[in-house]
Amino acid sequence: MNNLPSMRLATIASVLCALAIGAGCEKNRARDDARANAPETTAATTTTPEETSTSGASKAPAPPTETSPQPAVKPSIAEEMKAAKGSACLNDQGCPGYLRCIGEDKVCAVPPAMTGVHDEKTPVVVFKGKDGKEISRYYSELAVNNPERMRGLMYRPTMKQDWGMLFVYPPGDRDLSFWMKNTYIPLDMVFIDTSGKVVGIVKGAEPLTLGPRTPGKPSRFVLELVAGEAERAGIQSGMQMELLNAPRDDYKPLR
Repeated sequence: MNNLPSMRLATIASVLCALAIGAGCEKNRARDDARANAPETTAATTTTPEETSTSGASKAPAPPTETSPQPAVKPSIAEEMKAAKGSACLNDQGCPGYLRCIGEDKVCAVPPAMTGVHDEKTPVVVFKGKDGKEISRYYSELAVNNPERMRGLMYRPTMKQDWGMLFVYPPGDRDLSFWMKNTYIPLDMVFIDTSGKVVGIVKGAEPLTLGPRTPGKPSRFVLELVAGEAERAGIQSGMQMELLNAPRDDYKPLR
């Protein structure tokens, strides 16, 4: 019986202690809830190393590392041509795609065999039969130097049926061979010797192929036309070619 008061005192002390501990637990829980509901740390938030390492918050992002500069993306041929139209040039190699360096001002422009624009100065290729009568004629662009002959009709999506391109080489016949690299339209190729006589015709050359096209006979001129035009017009070996409105006499066939 004498132990009862002591037991009561111990019980009271235990209850008080439990209450005290509970209060401490609630305080800690409230603090944890507040941390849990706080917004995430961003790069603009200032935190100390201690807070970052002990609170479990995300570390601030590392500063960007230096990288090698990336090469510029090469524009497409269409974009290059759009930017180059009207710009000054020295020859066809200074113009992208199918643009040609033409005109009195020497600027990159859409070639006339695509637009069909011509005037009294436009060169004209005329074919005549053995009787001297005209068989057909074509407005013609001329390719008279290496840059022009190397470009030729490359990259062109179209060409007018009454137009062609006449490749002119220095006087003297030689074995000429043509391919269709980067050429998108099928072509007829009329090979002509120094005197102006048609020595052979390659019909319907297939686009985008690298095989050589040659008549097997020496020539000085080659007229490229839309495929099928040679047969339609009746152009044949042995016919005579004349070049009208030539800018220079040495571009004409020699008689």
